[in-house]
Formats: sequence, C-alpha cells, structure tokens
Amino acid sequence: MTRSFCQHKPSRRSAITLVEMMVVLVVLALVTTMTSIRFATPLRKQRVLSALQQWRSIDFLARKASRSSDVSVSIESRSGSKVVSVQQDDRIIRSWAISSPLSLSVHAPSGEEIDLIRFVRAQGSIDYQVTLSEGSTQEQIEIAGGTGKVRE
Repeated sequence: MTRSFCQHKPSRRSAITLVEMMVVLVVLALVTTMTSIRFATPLRKQRVLSALQQWRSIDFLARKASRSSDVSVSIESRSGSKVVSVQQDDRIIRSWAISSPLSLSVHAPSGEEIDLIRFVRAQGSIDYQVTLSEGSTQEQIEIAGGTGKVRE
C-alpha cells in the first residue's frame, strides 16, 4: 500500500510588512515637510500683506469718520495679542484683533512707539509708520497724517 501525500506549497499571502509600512510613512513625512517649508514663506508674506491692507482700511475709516467729529485709533496689548480699536464719540466703531505670530508696531516720525493716533476733525492725524511682521517676513508703510497718503 502506497500512500500518496499531497505536497502543498505554503500559501503566499500578499501583505505589507511593518518595515515596509514604516518606510512609506517616513517618505510621506519627508515630502510633507519639504512641501510645507516651501509654502510657509509665501503664506507668511500673504498674511502680513493682508494685515497691512486691514490697517489701511482702519486708517481710511478713521479719516472718513473724522470729517464729522474727532476720532482716535488705539492699540492695546491683551494677553499675547493686540487689539486695534477705532473710537468716535466714546464708542467703538470698529475693532480688530491681531494675534500671534503676527506682530504690529506703530511709530511716530521720531521713532517712538505710539499706542494712540488722534484724527482731529478736518485736520487728519500725525504722520506715522506701521510695521507688521511674522517670523522673518516684515512689511512697513508710512502714512502722511494730513492726507492719508501711503508710502511703502
């Protein structure tokens, strides 16, 4: 009596090993990091330029409102951020919060940092300079107080 044994080849399962999975994840992480670094600077610059445009809007509003009465723009530091408020007749007509990592500073022509700009009825304000920055990206504008003309 002969016995015949069926010889089975071990079945090969197609699966990924843990090492292969880790290699794929490391490659994906590297590609993601390189991509985010490449786009970080343009995004920072765009945030700073957008904030400058917001400041221009606040200056325009203050000048327009000062046609009928005195207006002030105040810059207050509050828990790691700055709040810019446009006030007319003791009421806030517009407010804007600037949070970290974006930073704002406003300077008089003498270089002294100021936190209040007064717009006197039909006369305008003092000349001043606005600097907005985030990381290594920095932009500044100078605004002529009497006319509101912007020099970059």
